[in-house]
Amino acid sequence: VLDDLFAGFDNPLFADADKDGMDDAWEQANGLNPAVNDRNLDLDGDGIANVREFQQGTMPDDYFNGATPVLTILGGNNQAAPAGQFNAQPFKISVANAAGTALLSNAPVTFTVQSGGGRLALTNTGTPALFSTLNLVTDANGTAQVYYQQPAVAQVQSRVILTAGAAQTPFTTTSTAVSDTDGNG
Repeated sequence: VLDDLFAGFDNPLFADADKDGMDDAWEQANGLNPAVNDRNLDLDGDGIANVREFQQGTMPDDYFNGATPVLTILGGNNQAAPAGQFNAQPFKISVANAAGTALLSNAPVTFTVQSGGGRLALTNTGTPALFSTLNLVTDANGTAQVYYQQPAVAQVQSRVILTAGAAQTPFTTTSTAVSDTDGNG
């Protein structure tokens, strides 16, 4: 695809050492390398090539380009589970554009345990790695999910914050007493 920026040996408009059609100062200020032709790469994964971000005045290192996305909880909020065990359902969200009209795939999201002391995991089976913060990207349907393992102590209300760009939404969950499974008290 051709664009209307001069990309060649002598750019009369601005310094362009790598001849990629982007101002070297702009590349440095936005996390790109002015010595590498990175015009057709997509630093933030938003589907817009770096050279288009330069042309449009958007940020090549900010997926949301300064706009606040719409976050929707799809499931998993307000659960209770025995201390030390995983909730039955994952915390699941969708991320849409600022107008709420289109789900965003590949959008960066962060789940963070804010209080309560439990941990996050990508799965609730086997012995998964546990984290207090998980950085993910949404899938092709604009959704992301994590599992929550309750803290070892009962009656603790936990709060997990989901962040995507400037948007945040909380999940809450509570640990309960572990049931007597063998019936002998």
